[in-house]
Amino acid sequence: MKSQKHKLLKITKKCLITAFSAVNHRLFFLVFTLEIAQKRHTKLMRTPKTRIPTHAHRHTCAWLFSFLFLVNLLFIPLQTLQSAVAEKKVVKTVESINPALLYWKELLLLAQRNDDSTIGEARRYLMDEEISPEANLLLLNLDDIFENFSLIKRSKIECDWGDDFSQGPHLLLPHLSELRKFGFCLALKGKSDIQQGDGEAFVDDILTLFTMASHIKSSPILVNLFVGHAIDELAVNLLSEYLHRLNEKELKALQLGLVNLPREKTVADCLPTEKQFISGWFKEKVIQIKKENPENENEGLDEIRHLVFLLTEADTEDWQVILDDSNNAIDGIIALIEEAEKYYNEIAEWTQLKPQECLKKLLNFRDNLA
Repeated sequence: MKSQKHKLLKITKKCLITAFSAVNHRLFFLVFTLEIAQKRHTKLMRTPKTRIPTHAHRHTCAWLFSFLFLVNLLFIPLQTLQSAVAEKKVVKTVESINPALLYWKELLLLAQRNDDSTIGEARRYLMDEEISPEANLLLLNLDDIFENFSLIKRSKIECDWGDDFSQGPHLLLPHLSELRKFGFCLALKGKSDIQQGDGEAFVDDILTLFTMASHIKSSPILVNLFVGHAIDELAVNLLSEYLHRLNEKELKALQLGLVNLPREKTVADCLPTEKQFISGWFKEKVIQIKKENPENENEGLDEIRHLVFLLTEADTEDWQVILDDSNNAIDGIIALIEEAEKYYNEIAEWTQLKPQECLKKLLNFRDNLA
């Protein structure tokens, strides 16, 4: 009888260990440790002629398993709470992702689904007074991408396009032209929504355009600002035409969205970048060429000529002007670059002036260059 009871206790103990380990690996480790301790304790309590555990040992095991069972009951609500928190984080995923990554993903999907000519038609459809059936078909095909672009507005992370400025003039920005083209699609959707009387969707389209423009202008590069302003213009043109159709609730939603647009860079923010990674990059290349050709000035000038032709639209006549102004010397070309760099600082000061005064300065600067 005692042997059967002992066997039953062993089976029950193994079942409990299996159950605990399935719920939580930490409990399994604890039980495994106690199992070793139990074997050592049993070995000490045995006599040479018996293998039956003592009453004290059985009492200790029962207490330990009761304790573990209670701990396990506490772990179950804790795991439920952790699962609830995880589900909540999934809902907020978009808010914690770099918007640039979201834009890239949608642009890849867009490239797989449409040929370039189809998206290009959006600009022409936008010129029509009424939305055509062909335009509606295009909008229907892009419906899910429109929704994903709209969700990007929820991101609270600063947009980082991952631009490697050390590449200088070789830095490629392929996303700018693609977002610019998709901007016409968003504007077309806004026009379609407001013509169908959906002012709420129209406001969302406008804010999506403005947000995308602000995200583009988050990088301190002048061309980003130009593209961002062009997309802003699409939204402004739509508002100027259809603002009067919005009710009070929609106007308040528009106002709130405009106040909360992402921070964007200004011309003043871009000038240091342009100076360091355009003229500064070119000057470093010229200095490097000079070091590599210490005793052969003509070979160094020939390398610089190839570099100038590669990066600019200069021709032979332009190169001759550079040679004349630099006295046919690499040091002279470096001096010309350093002289040009002074203009960056001067223009940066103009951007702090009132718009009309800044424009006057720029026009005078252009006329002097001519």
